Amino acid sequence: MIALLLAAWANDARPAILIPSKVCNPVGRPSGPVSVGLLPGRLGNTVDPCVRTEAGIAVGGGLLVDTPDFYGRIQAFGALDVRVGLSERVELHGRFEGFRLDNVIAPVAVSASGIGATSIGMTVVLEQSLDHVISAHGQVVLPTQPHVNAAPLALDAGMTAARAVKNGDLHGGVAVYGQGMLGRGPSAGKAALSGRIGTTQRITKTGLAFVLDAPLSVGWTGGFDHLGLAGAFRFGTGRVGDPTPDGESPDGRGLYGELGVMAPLFGRERTLAALELKIGARFR
Repeated sequence: MIALLLAAWANDARPAILIPSKVCNPVGRPSGPVSVGLLPGRLGNTVDPCVRTEAGIAVGGGLLVDTPDFYGRIQAFGALDVRVGLSERVELHGRFEGFRLDNVIAPVAVSASGIGATSIGMTVVLEQSLDHVISAHGQVVLPTQPHVNAAPLALDAGMTAARAVKNGDLHGGVAVYGQGMLGRGPSAGKAALSGRIGTTQRITKTGLAFVLDAPLSVGWTGGFDHLGLAGAFRFGTGRVGDPTPDGESPDGRGLYGELGVMAPLFGRERTLAALELKIGARFR
């Protein structure tokens, strides 16, 4: 996070005005990789490389089924998402899970509910042109959820890039993430590496788009975590159009939405699928 703050200061000090990018579409819908993740606070996710000012709500959950071991897990959450563009290059973002349900189905069933995780982070645009954008990002996930003895404190940092193509974009990113325990009890931490590549395809002359990603994670479970597929349907109500080379950009303010799903296909991860619905308003 300190490195990101220094990068933010260095980049924001540049006098040049950023050229609006086709990747950071003016229609107002979400951009970049699918936002669905498997961990609280979207830990380890690669994020939207664009700077936004918006607010929205998200609901979602995950389902784990392990029939041979007679084990299952159902998770659900409701969250508030906020993104604030401090400048053309720097964004602060956060998510507060106002509710999280975690129900373990096993011979000895366990169920917990209450406030979930809180994440606070920053995105810094390193380079942007009409056809591409490259950004660095990082966040800390605070242990605001109920815990016994030890509380998890996690953080991640990574980079995301996207390049405009006909009727959409190609995007990808990598991130390192880790977690340690605070308080009494075991304090051994763990760390992992994640990445994903994907594409966004717009429906011409509309605010609609489809996204398909291939997410990967290694190290969280002590080995090859997962290789999977993630997809999303997105919409935005801002005025349709692309930025021009001279810097003119249609007004992108309006409502937006995303319905995303992620399913690990290979690896140690036993989660069957995770789902998230996000609706909000973009102000910039």
